[in-house]
Amino acid sequence: MAIRHTATGWPVVLMMLLGLLFAAPKAFAQTAGWSVHPLDAARISVPADWIVKRVNNRKELDITSPDGSRRLMVWWWFPDEPLLGYPDIVSHRKTTVAGQGALYIHTRGGPRETVTVTLDKGRKDKRRLHFLYEAAADLGQGDPVFDDILSRVTLDGAPAPDNR
Repeated sequence: MAIRHTATGWPVVLMMLLGLLFAAPKAFAQTAGWSVHPLDAARISVPADWIVKRVNNRKELDITSPDGSRRLMVWWWFPDEPLLGYPDIVSHRKTTVAGQGALYIHTRGGPRETVTVTLDKGRKDKRRLHFLYEAAADLGQGDPVFDDILSRVTLDGAPAPDNR
């Protein structure tokens, strides 16, 4: 009887260990306070308590903060219109996301301010990773939450090297 119990116990223990092994990355991300959302080759990490409003077949992401004061939309944008030259643009500058050059634009209009960040270079299909971040606050000096989100973006599984 003990032999039979031991023989059937090992597969159960092995399955439990495998389950823990594969669940560990997700559990670590949750305990670290962040959740990861795939967007084709990109991985977007946001605070774990943010609410996913829409995910469109891993092509678009729409997430809001729990209190609704911040909203983040991310998608692969096809450059069919200019990014600069609009009257509501307060400032713009170059930045880096996942090791790649990007354009950071701050706009102001109405009760919410907006920051967009768009990669300079596109994929093979010419689409560029595009972030649109809205907040009911002054974004003139940026936002530490958005900066943290941008610092965690990965492309193809790891931050890309800065080849500029």
